[in-house]
Amino acid sequence: MKNDLEEFKKLEKLALRKVRLQSIILGSAAVITVLFMIYGVTQKIEADRQSDLRYEIELTSQKEILILKEQLAQCQSEKNK
Repeated sequence: MKNDLEEFKKLEKLALRKVRLQSIILGSAAVITVLFMIYGVTQKIEADRQSDLRYEIELTSQKEILILKEQLAQCQSEKNK
């Protein structure tokens, strides 16, 4: 009876140790997952910012091209006079 109780306590300690180890592993995986999620969100924000900046530059370039074309047409018409 005493041996059975000691055996039960040993098995209980072993099971508790396994559960603790699993908890540590799963907790670590959860922390790493959250860190990757934060990294992904910051990368998406940066990509969106870069995309907006590219769009603004493209619009500005197109406006400048139109202005230059108008100036060229005006210079050519003045030259032909």
